[in-house]
Amino acid sequence: MTPRECQLIFGVHYSCLYASIKLSGRLSRGVSITEFPEDLLYTESHEWVRDEGDRVTIGLTDYAQNQMKDIVYVDFPDIGSVFKQGETIGVVESVKTVADIFSPITGKVAETNLILKDYPQFINEDPYGKGWIVKIEVQNREELNGLLSFKAYLGSLSKDL
Repeated sequence: MTPRECQLIFGVHYSCLYASIKLSGRLSRGVSITEFPEDLLYTESHEWVRDEGDRVTIGLTDYAQNQMKDIVYVDFPDIGSVFKQGETIGVVESVKTVADIFSPITGKVAETNLILKDYPQFINEDPYGKGWIVKIEVQNREELNGLLSFKAYLGSLSKDL
């Protein structure tokens, strides 16, 4: 399967990472792929960031959710809490492990995806859509410049493969 074929299957805004290890959905030929929207920013700790002007939406990448397996619990920060870049803002628990969620930027928590309390599996099913975790009001837009593009994030994953 070529990168172009992968984009045709998953849409023009997605690129795919190929590997022979377990990452995400299996194709009929046994090739594993993980999806990465090209318009998002990423962290080496596997959070994604959607820049929405004075706010950002944050979630776990497809790679992270797949590594964790079945997510069963999400612990959210309180609305109005202020976090510095790199601080733990929440916890995700799966049948396999527990992982911290780190704030990619400095800011104040504006909204949390409370539906995940009842349906934490949305992170597994739709990590870039209904599986988002938190929205933060940006205090320092310069910090966004230090986050990874999707190509840089793919490069950081190649160290894990």
